[in-house]
Amino acid sequence: MRYIPIVEGRIFIFWMTSLIWAEDSTASDSDTLESDGTIIVEDQASESSASTTISIDNTVPVTDSLGNILQRQSGVFIREMGGMGTTSTLSIRGTSTRQNLMILNGIPLNPDGVSSINLQDIPAQMLNNIMLYRSHTPLMLMSSAMGGVIDMNVKTEASTMLRSTIDSWKNIRLQGHTPFSTAFGYGNVFVSGLQAQNSYPYFDNRNTAFNAEDDTWRTRNNNDVNQLQGLATWSMNGLDVLHSQVHREQGIPGHIIIPTPDIRLQSTRQLTGIHSAESKERWSHDSTAWWNTQSETLQDPLGNLGQGAINQQWMFRMIGGKTFHRWVITEKWFPSTGMVMRHDQAQLNNDSPYTRWALNGQIGSELLLEQLEWNLSLQSHWLSNQSSQVNWVPKTSVLWHASNQDHIWLSAVGGFRPPDFTELYGNRGAIVGNPSLIPEDGRTIDTGWTHNNLSHWLNRIQLGGYWRESKNEIIFVQNAQRQSIPLNFEATRTMG
Repeated sequence: MRYIPIVEGRIFIFWMTSLIWAEDSTASDSDTLESDGTIIVEDQASESSASTTISIDNTVPVTDSLGNILQRQSGVFIREMGGMGTTSTLSIRGTSTRQNLMILNGIPLNPDGVSSINLQDIPAQMLNNIMLYRSHTPLMLMSSAMGGVIDMNVKTEASTMLRSTIDSWKNIRLQGHTPFSTAFGYGNVFVSGLQAQNSYPYFDNRNTAFNAEDDTWRTRNNNDVNQLQGLATWSMNGLDVLHSQVHREQGIPGHIIIPTPDIRLQSTRQLTGIHSAESKERWSHDSTAWWNTQSETLQDPLGNLGQGAINQQWMFRMIGGKTFHRWVITEKWFPSTGMVMRHDQAQLNNDSPYTRWALNGQIGSELLLEQLEWNLSLQSHWLSNQSSQVNWVPKTSVLWHASNQDHIWLSAVGGFRPPDFTELYGNRGAIVGNPSLIPEDGRTIDTGWTHNNLSHWLNRIQLGGYWRESKNEIIFVQNAQRQSIPLNFEATRTMG
C-alpha cells in the first residue's frame, strides 16, 4: 500500500486483491413468454456477473444485523464504530459509504450519494432478500454509483412474530411483526426496539507505549443507545406503499485518548415511498415517488469538542420521483428510457436552508440472445447548485454464456456523485464544510468467469478482477483541531 501526500500532487493510490469463491446466487431464466403474450424480461447478470443474492430466512440468526450479513460477502467491508446500534457503514470494493446506492423496495435511500446510510437503521429480520451488485447493475435501477448497489426487499408473507433477546452485556432487543389484510389490500407491520449500554472494557496505555506504570483497564462510557424502529408496507393491485421511521438517542464517546463524556446525539429519520409497476404485451412501466426527512440534534454543553458549548440541529429533507419505461421491440431487443427528479434541502438551526434540484435522464437498450447478453446506457446529470454543465455517465456490459456452467462477463461503467450537504456545509461540530467541492466522476472495468455446479461440496467458483479510476474523489482529511475537512483528490485508483 502506497500513499502520496496531498502536498506532493494530491494523488492517493489504494491496492486491494480479492478472490471470490462459492458465492450463493440465484440463477434466473432468460426472457419468457407468458400465456397472455406479455414478455417478461429477466437478464441473467445476477447469475453470472459480480453479484450475489442473499436470502433472509430461518437460517439467519435473529441477532444478526444487516452489517453482519453483508460482511460475509466477498468484496464487502463493514465499518462499525461504538458497538451495537451505533454506526455501521458499507464499503464495496474499496469505495466510501456514499459511493454505494442503497434501495429499499425500489425506493433509493441515498440517490447520487446524498447521504451516508447507517445500516443500523434497517433491521435485517424485516427483509426477504438482498441483491448485492458490485459493478454491473440492471438498467431499471438507474444507478450512477461509483461503487455498487444494495437492493433490498421487505418480507410480504410472514407469520405473526414477537421475540426478545438479551446478551451478557445487558443489551436488550425486542422485535415484532404482524401481517394484516383489508378489502383494499394487504400489508405488514414491523417494530424493533433496542437498549444497549455498550460499556465494554478496553486497555488504555495512556498513549505511552514505553511506560507500563500508567497502563490500566477502563470502561467505555457515554456509549449507550436507545433506538425505536417501525416499518409498515401496504400493497394493492400493483401499488406498493412503504413507511419507515427510526428514532435514536445515543452518547458520543469520542476517542479513547480524548473522551467526550457529555456529548449526546438525537436523530430521527422517516421515509415514505410509493411504487407502482405495470406490464403489457409490448411495454412495461415502473414509477417510484418518495419523501425522506432526517433530523439530527447534537448537544455538547461542556465543549468536549473544544469549540465551546454546542446545541446544533440539522434538518435534511428530500422529495423525489423516478420513472422507467421499457419497450419490447422484439423478443430479444428492449430499449428503455428513464428519468429522476429530486429536490434536496438542508437547514442548520433556524438559518436559511440550503437547497438544490437534481435532474437525471437515461436512455438504454438490452439485447438478450441465446448465449449473449448486452446492454448499453447513457445517463445525464444536472444540478442546480453547480454550473450549467451536464455530466454524462456511459455504461455497457457483455455477458457470454459459454455453457450452462460457464459464464464470462466484461463491463465498463461510469460513475458520478455530487458532494452532499454535509460535505459542503459541515455537520455535528467535527466536520468543516467545503463549499468549493466539485462532483466526483470515475470509470470501472470489471471482468470475470463463473463456473457453476463444480461438485457436490463446492457449488460455485468465481474469479474476477476490476480496475477503477476516479477524479475529484472527496476524502475527509483531519486537521490539528480534531476536525475533518473534505477535499477533492485529483486522482484515485483501486484494483482488486
